[in-house]
Amino acid sequence: MVEHVVIFRTKTDADKAAVLAGAKRLEEIGTAEDFVCGTPIPSLRPVVDDTFACAIAVKMKEQNVDAYMNHPIHLDFNENCLKRLAVKVQVFDIKF
Repeated sequence: MVEHVVIFRTKTDADKAAVLAGAKRLEEIGTAEDFVCGTPIPSLRPVVDDTFACAIAVKMKEQNVDAYMNHPIHLDFNENCLKRLAVKVQVFDIKF
């Protein structure tokens, strides 16, 4: 299994809303065992980074990763949302 975690950082609240809406559509891809999408919890703890706009975590079988990455919904989100808005993205793929 793989946990695909993506952190999105945007420049404006309007960009945040667009990215969050687009990220939620990724659940439609259907290759995930589990999919969550949300926003950070404000924290006073210095170790917690709550400065990102939103994030997704997608748990899937390792053999489904390529299908997910090359799915038209995923490709459209990357091209027409993330690149257009110049969103900073951090990706963590964790095998377990």
